[in-house]
Amino acid sequence: MRGHTLLLAVVLAYLPTTVATAAGSSHLKELHVAPAPCQAPCIGYTTSNELQNDWTFAASPSRLTSNNLYPTLESDLVLAPLDKLQVLGDFIFEPVKDATPGHDHAFNDLGAFVDQLFLQAQTHGLNLQAGKIHPAFGRAWDVTPGLHSTDIPGEYELEERIGTGAAYGFKSFGLETLVQASAFTVDRTVLSESAFTNRHRTHLSDGGAGNTSGVSSLAIQLDGCLGAPAIDCYGDGDFGYELGARYQQAGRGGAGDELGLVASANKSIGFEEKTVRLLAEAAWFRNFEGARDDALFLTASAELEIEPLSYSLAYTRQQNLPSGGSDQLLEVAAAYDLGEAMSFVGEEWSIAFGYSIRRDQGEDTHVLAVLLTVDFGGSLPLSAASRQHASLPRP
Repeated sequence: MRGHTLLLAVVLAYLPTTVATAAGSSHLKELHVAPAPCQAPCIGYTTSNELQNDWTFAASPSRLTSNNLYPTLESDLVLAPLDKLQVLGDFIFEPVKDATPGHDHAFNDLGAFVDQLFLQAQTHGLNLQAGKIHPAFGRAWDVTPGLHSTDIPGEYELEERIGTGAAYGFKSFGLETLVQASAFTVDRTVLSESAFTNRHRTHLSDGGAGNTSGVSSLAIQLDGCLGAPAIDCYGDGDFGYELGARYQQAGRGGAGDELGLVASANKSIGFEEKTVRLLAEAAWFRNFEGARDDALFLTASAELEIEPLSYSLAYTRQQNLPSGGSDQLLEVAAAYDLGEAMSFVGEEWSIAFGYSIRRDQGEDTHVLAVLLTVDFGGSLPLSAASRQHASLPRP
């Protein structure tokens, strides 16, 4: 049973695109972003296939120079037996072990795992989830433009948690407002393992913030957006903000319980056929990851979009307190959205390039990165009525 569950992650990465209707990316990273993509009963799916190469050069010390070529295949599956009830899964195939600095890698340590798998119920603006979820806290780890600009804020992303969550959306002072709350613990089930290359199951003895025998961690977040739903605020909104807090009980051997606060704002400025997007986020933690040190994270970015091209500049930093150690990255990037210009079965293509400079605890690296992405999606009706509905054009 364990092998079949994990093998499903790879199988889903190669779902056929027999249905040409694009579902778009479902972005299952937060509670409110999983609407049914079709009329129930049905199955909806999206797949993002990436191939990235990172060339590390001009490193100090020189032993850090290397080249790393790796894929990331992510498939989101939505089973909707009823209009307001869905089962959602997020399945990933990628390297499951960190690359060794200073060593070349090509398709090394690839593993398949279940990132999310939960039951969701929706009614009157309220969204409830239970299972392996992704609690909402911050967004710089997701929306900051570039190829490596999300690496440092990704350190405080809440991933692979077992628990429950709720989200409620409403309008307030002309803004689309969203409140989210989650109660969770670290995943220690079979879903914390991976197929092909086994990353091994998480145990209580591994320690870490939130890794406790019961549900002992909480996260809450408030989002507001002008001009678009909160989920799409960075890409489509005129202005948006986010405020969040979290508490994670210390695991075995931890120095103390973790407390975290996050705040961010984004602003879009449009003129002629160009759009400038600005983003800033700050996050502070006491006993970050259950360790003795506190931590401060800062992210700032600017992106210029002239479709189909976009150009971005991003700066991210982690400052450890009071030890004084820091990790900081500056990246300039450009992306070209090919859309369906070279499509075979309705898929969408894009290519991006990035140059980043990173200083981590006194070690400097320069990285040239290139990323090729292919996205596609569709829906499979499970009844004659659904099939007829799916054939109708969407508004």
